[in-house]
Amino acid sequence: MEPIGSTVKNSMIWVFMERFGTKGVQFLLQLILARILVPEDYGLCALLLAFINIATVFIDSGLPSALIQKKDCNSLDFSSVFWVSLLIAVLAYIALLFGADGIASFFNNEKLAPGLRVISIMLLLGVFNSVQLAFMKKKMQFKKQFKANISGVIVSAIVSVILALRGFGVWAIIYQYIINRVVVTLVLSYYVRWFPRWEFSLERLKGLFSFGWKCMATSFLSTVVTDIYTTVVGKFFTKSQLGVYDTGNRIPATVSETFTSSLGVVLFPAFSLLQDNRGALKGYVQKSNRISTFLMFPLMFGLAAAADSLVRLVLTDKWAGAVVFLQIACFLYAFYPLHIANIQAINGLGRSDIALKNEFMKKVVDLSFLALMVHFGLIWVALGRALTSVISLWINMRPNKRMLNYSTHEQLADILPSLVIAVITAAVMYFLHVYFHFVPVLMLLVQCVAGLVVYAGLSYAFNRSTLRMVIQSILKKNGH
Repeated sequence: MEPIGSTVKNSMIWVFMERFGTKGVQFLLQLILARILVPEDYGLCALLLAFINIATVFIDSGLPSALIQKKDCNSLDFSSVFWVSLLIAVLAYIALLFGADGIASFFNNEKLAPGLRVISIMLLLGVFNSVQLAFMKKKMQFKKQFKANISGVIVSAIVSVILALRGFGVWAIIYQYIINRVVVTLVLSYYVRWFPRWEFSLERLKGLFSFGWKCMATSFLSTVVTDIYTTVVGKFFTKSQLGVYDTGNRIPATVSETFTSSLGVVLFPAFSLLQDNRGALKGYVQKSNRISTFLMFPLMFGLAAAADSLVRLVLTDKWAGAVVFLQIACFLYAFYPLHIANIQAINGLGRSDIALKNEFMKKVVDLSFLALMVHFGLIWVALGRALTSVISLWINMRPNKRMLNYSTHEQLADILPSLVIAVITAAVMYFLHVYFHFVPVLMLLVQCVAGLVVYAGLSYAFNRSTLRMVIQSILKKNGH
C-alpha cells in the first residue's frame, strides 16, 4: 500500500500544480479579455466549443480510458487506439467542415460557419494528444503533463491578448484554443517520447472497446447535455444573454474544475491499481471525500457570497448580470469532488457499465428540468441545473453502498461538518456585503479575511479531525 500511497501523493502534487497553474493563467486571461471583448463574443465561442466538445467525445471513444484501466497494455494497444481515433477525427472534421453553413443558419449567425471550420482543426491535433496523455497517465508521469500544459496555456494566452488588442474579436479566443493544443502536443512529444507505429490489431481493439465504449457513452451523455444547455440558451435567448450566462458559470467552474479535474486524473489510475483490494479503495474514497469537500465547500460558498464584489471589481459593471448565474453555479460545482470520487471508484473497479447506467438516469433528469425551466426564463434554467446536480449526486453515490460498503448516509455524514461550517462562513461574508458599503476592492478583501478567520475557527472547534487530516496530508506532501 505504501508505494501506491506515495505515488498518489506525488502525482497529486504535480497535477495540482498543473491545474492551478493553467487555470490561474486561463482565469487571468478571461479577466483581461472580458475587458476587451463583449458578451456576444463569449456567447459565440461557447456555441463553437459545444460542437467541438461533442465531436471530441467520439474521437476519444473511451479508448484512452480503457488503456489506463487495462492491466497489461503494450505498444500494439496504443497504436491501434491511435489509428482508429485518427479515422474518427478525420470523419468528424469533414462533417463539421461541410455542416458549418447549416449550423450557422440554424442559430441565425453567419459568424459561426468560418469560426467552426477553423476551430475544428483541434480535433485532428487532439488525436495524438489524447493517446499521449493516456500513455503518460498510465505510468502516472504527471510532471510531464505539468510542463506541457503550462507551456501551452502561457504561449496561447500571450497570443490571444495580442490578437484581442488588435481587434480580432472572437478570433482571439479561437486561436488561443488552437495554439494551446499545438504547443501541448509538441511539448508532450518531446517529453513522453511515444509515437504511433505502423501496426494495428482489431482483436486488441475489441478488448479495449468492451470497456471503453461505456466510458465513451458516459462521457457523451455528460458532454451532450452540458452543451445542450449552451445551445438551448443560444437558441432561445440572445447571444449577449448566453455570454453573461456562460461567463457567470465559467468562473466557479474554473475554480472547481481546477481541483476536481486534478482529483479525477489521479484517482482513476490509482483506484484501478486498488481494484482487487476493496477495503483499501473504500478508505481512499472516504479520505478523498472528507479532504476535498473541506477545501471545496468554503471556496464555492465563499465565492457565491462575494460574487457581486468580485464581478464588479475584475469584470466591470457591464458584466453585473453574471452575478446571479455565478452564485447558482457555485452551488452546482461545490459538490463535484463527491461526484468525481464516486464515479472514479466505479470505473476503477472496471464497472463502466454501472457508470453508464447512472449517467443515463442523470441526463434524463437533467433534460427534463431543462425542458421545463426554459419556459420560465434563463435564471430558472440555471436553478434547474443546480437542483439536478443534487439528484445526480445521490445517483452516483448509490452503487458504492454495494460495491464498497460505503453508503450514501455514511458519505453525507463524512462531509456534513464541512458543509455546515462553510454555509455559516458564507452567511457571515454575505451579511458583511449587505450591511457595509465599501468600494469593491476593499469589500472583497474584508469578506475574504473574515471568511478565512471564521472557517478556520469553526473548523478547529467543530471539525478538528478533518482539519488534522488535511494538515497531515499537506505536511507529508512537503516531506515533513
